[in-house]
Amino acid sequence: MKKERKQPKKNDGITLITLVVTIIILIILAGVSINLILGEDGILKKAIEAKEKIEQSEVNEQVMLNSIYDEIVDKENALKPPKEPQIKNYLGKEKTVNENTIVYDEYNNPVVIPKGFHIVSAIEDITVNYNYTGNAIPSVQDGIVIEDNEQNQFIWIPIGEIKEKNGKTTTITLQRYIFDEQGQPKDMTSNSYTEDTIITHNSDEYKNTIAKDIESFKKSTKDNGGYYIARYEASYGRENKALSKPSIKAVGGSSKPSSYSNGDLWNWITQPEAVIASQAMYENNSSFSTDLVNSYAWDTAIIFIQKYSGKENYSRQQSKNTSETVENTGQRIDDGEDNTTDQVCNIYDMASNCYEWTTETYSDDNKIPCVNRGGGYPNNGKYTSTRSNGSSTHRAAEISFRVVLYVD
Repeated sequence: MKKERKQPKKNDGITLITLVVTIIILIILAGVSINLILGEDGILKKAIEAKEKIEQSEVNEQVMLNSIYDEIVDKENALKPPKEPQIKNYLGKEKTVNENTIVYDEYNNPVVIPKGFHIVSAIEDITVNYNYTGNAIPSVQDGIVIEDNEQNQFIWIPIGEIKEKNGKTTTITLQRYIFDEQGQPKDMTSNSYTEDTIITHNSDEYKNTIAKDIESFKKSTKDNGGYYIARYEASYGRENKALSKPSIKAVGGSSKPSSYSNGDLWNWITQPEAVIASQAMYENNSSFSTDLVNSYAWDTAIIFIQKYSGKENYSRQQSKNTSETVENTGQRIDDGEDNTTDQVCNIYDMASNCYEWTTETYSDDNKIPCVNRGGGYPNNGKYTSTRSNGSSTHRAAEISFRVVLYVD
């Protein structure tokens, strides 16, 4: 019998070469897939970028919605009628108040009228300018003028959030400042100039006088939204009390006059004498206090002036009185050609005519502890924000002072 011939078995598996090729192909595919997912332009990165763009779009949309909402709210607030009582109903001598009274301007900014004062109208006094609203009704941005029954005048310096046209606001902070050459303010950091510091010395010649109560001044200003600064450099009043009105005579020369008449520009005064005269102005009054201007009041007034007078660099304004003669405060000329009037926001002569004593202290040299501010005649390179030093007995024709008033 014939034997069948055995056939070789078929190999149904894969060869080693095929396996290697397959693995290589899989590795290549894996690499391509990983690159597509994790590479620089991979799916994962694009997914992350898409997520970030969606989130940023949501943020932008919310910012836009918030802006639209704020604009609507601002316009609604701008259209709100002023709170009662309104400033326009307190203009003129017949509106003198019998107690400290809060009134509101067109934009709902508060002003406190001290007892015995009224707000001066532009009709009553042609030297008063109220231009911010364009209707001669004062807003705090103008520099609101108040007056007592003896014609002493003061200007309201608002602090805090000031409401403006079209619902906008700005903030003025009560602070001591220094100013750069462009008039930009920076917080006062110098330890050489301080407020509320008494210099002790064996000689009275070198002892300064400080503010009556600087903390009360700061608290009053914060609580009431502002303070008052005298409209004019001080003139002489009876019983050694300061006045804030245009002076009728100014004495220059090289020595102090033997006596003053009522209404004379009060120069030739020392810093301690200026403090006494300022505090005595309304010494028996319990509704408000007066004092020699302090560094907070002076510097913050400059901030206010630069914001609303159109003179953005008033801190660097030099004296407009370039003559060799001291002049009456608030009475120099403005004829359009030779403008020597220094009036900003209804305040006169912070940069001009006389240097003005303050309650600030220079502590680096206890022989010249008293600080005066501003520029004096003749124009010698000093300006509104300049700090100068002197002894407690220093007096001169070019040195005067200014009063600050704040409600209690």
